[in-house]
Amino acid sequence: MQRDRFSSSQIGLTSGIRRGESDFITAPGTEKLGRNANRRGKLWILTEPASASGGAGSAAKLVMEAIEDEYYHGAAPTITTALEEAVVAANRLLHEYNSGAPTHKQAFLGVSCVAIHGNDVYVAQVQPARVIVVHQGAPSTFPNGAMRTEAELTPLGLDGQIEVELSRSPFAAGDTVTLLSDGLAKIVGRAEDEYGLSYQEHSGAAEYLAHLAARENLLDAHALVVEQPARRRSASSQGSLEALGRDWAREALDRVESPFQTLAALVHRGKERPANDKESRSFITAQANGVRDRLRLPKGVAGARPSRLQAIASVVGVALLVLLALGLGTRAYQGYRERSTLDSLLSAAEKERQQARGKPTENALQHLRSAKEFIADAQKIDPAHARVRTELRQLASDYATVNRVIHLKKLDRLTQLGTARGARAAKVIVVGPKVLVLERTAGKVYQYDTRRNRREALSPKPGIRFVGLSWRDGGLMLLDATGKLHDYDLKAKTWRTVTLAGKLDGRRVVSFDTFGPRAFVAVKGADGVAVYNTLTGARIKVLKSRIKGHSLSASSVSADGNLWLLNGLDESIWKFTNDKVSRRLWVDAQPQIRDGAGIVVTETNQYIYLLDKRRDRVLQVTAAGQLQAQIYLPRKFKGGSRIDAMYADESSGKLYLVIGGGVYDAPLPAAVPVG
Repeated sequence: MQRDRFSSSQIGLTSGIRRGESDFITAPGTEKLGRNANRRGKLWILTEPASASGGAGSAAKLVMEAIEDEYYHGAAPTITTALEEAVVAANRLLHEYNSGAPTHKQAFLGVSCVAIHGNDVYVAQVQPARVIVVHQGAPSTFPNGAMRTEAELTPLGLDGQIEVELSRSPFAAGDTVTLLSDGLAKIVGRAEDEYGLSYQEHSGAAEYLAHLAARENLLDAHALVVEQPARRRSASSQGSLEALGRDWAREALDRVESPFQTLAALVHRGKERPANDKESRSFITAQANGVRDRLRLPKGVAGARPSRLQAIASVVGVALLVLLALGLGTRAYQGYRERSTLDSLLSAAEKERQQARGKPTENALQHLRSAKEFIADAQKIDPAHARVRTELRQLASDYATVNRVIHLKKLDRLTQLGTARGARAAKVIVVGPKVLVLERTAGKVYQYDTRRNRREALSPKPGIRFVGLSWRDGGLMLLDATGKLHDYDLKAKTWRTVTLAGKLDGRRVVSFDTFGPRAFVAVKGADGVAVYNTLTGARIKVLKSRIKGHSLSASSVSADGNLWLLNGLDESIWKFTNDKVSRRLWVDAQPQIRDGAGIVVTETNQYIYLLDKRRDRVLQVTAAGQLQAQIYLPRKFKGGSRIDAMYADESSGKLYLVIGGGVYDAPLPAAVPVG
């Protein structure tokens, strides 16, 4: 079992505001770290953006979690190898993320990893990164030599291959190791002779670095100082005024405590018995002489006893007052610092909120996210502060404005599916006056005629379980669980059936659409969408996403024949034109999409509607990916469970929703540009 104890302090400056904890630093936790925890020691990580990026914070968290997981759970035989493999694995993950992310979301990071085990400290770095190890008062800097220029850097996420710089240094009790971001590292390099970190404890070193950052007007800086405290006596041996005063006072009190107790008993005895009683006077005299002897008072000097007692009591009183003043002064100073920090954080949050006004959605959301982080740090100081609560309300209002949050005013219930609350709709479409719903639980397709207010189940014969629903000119296309495609003519009410080629597991179908003579089928876990001929059932081709692990689902075909699909891995939208990926879109909504389960592209290609089942909302997005509105249920809606399926009908101007087995419609909200 690892018995070493370590103390650490960190600083995080974001936009000039100091925070208690940095988003770019991770320290050892108390959770179980796998079978290798004891022989791997403790691990600290500091990351730093190599260039400005809106996704740097999320990327840093992803990288640090990947490094920690690989370090503690990997099969590497040594600590050095484990560190290198962990950094390489994190780079691979970040590079894959960047290859599929838009430019403004890509992030490139420098990283410093420090593992302490036994009497050694192990360092793994990818520049920009700097680590200073102070061993027995002598500092050593890693990596050795001058730091690379920006043109020479190859940070994490830039390339599939990465060069990890590995170092090792002795480490003993009383030593410190400091992880620095690039800006701070350059300042410390210039100021090392003037101040240095050689004889600073962890908290003092952190304050020293914060002082340097403030002096040099650094807006963003991160540092972590780790110390293994020396095994030494109590704080009184270190010359601490407070500790010295406390020990001295304790010694003085021990010296006078017993005589004072005796005098108290004497006074109590004198009150109980008359003062002129000879026995009492003899008792008092004897006790007073005993007290005088125990306090070492001169014998025969009548006035010595009270003056000596007064002197001792005065000294003890002064010592206690000094201790009390030190304690009150420290608390007052801490309170002042907390109030000052809280005011600074809330002022920074207010400034970020003001800068969000009038900006495009993406820029406005970045400012609001920064404001949210500042408020979160302020909550750690005083969550009940009135100004904190005010800023939270204002932030929520600003988010609603920027994100175009709209609550439907009213939902009209059209019909109820056969199994009521047990029904779970997979898809809903509208063809003229008829609303068609695929109910996945029972595998049935229901047709509701809005003019006749009549509902009926559609099927060529009893016992068929449907897994897909689409429409064609004048009819419907239904896919069953056995892989058969049923073509239904709405006017003639006749059926035609073909069997799709290959072994299609209908239970794993997540998306089904048709356009002309082609059917598009996406199966859970498959990398791509299979294309079939609706007339013959032949399999034509497979549309690949080109990125491993991406599962495409929730499809919609626009009027021009383009296929739009929702990617369940990163909630991005893929557009296929002429059977090739022509566009990828990310919707920057707050909160983020958690469970994309439906997509509808309007006939004019002006808007895309997305169903986010986890958030119980419908997002209205432009064809360029710009968020226009977040549509939520009415505030007082009592229909029960979440939205199962949705359809936006541009021609009628209505939004159709299936909720808890009930089919509802509402006027489609008009999109209002943000800004």
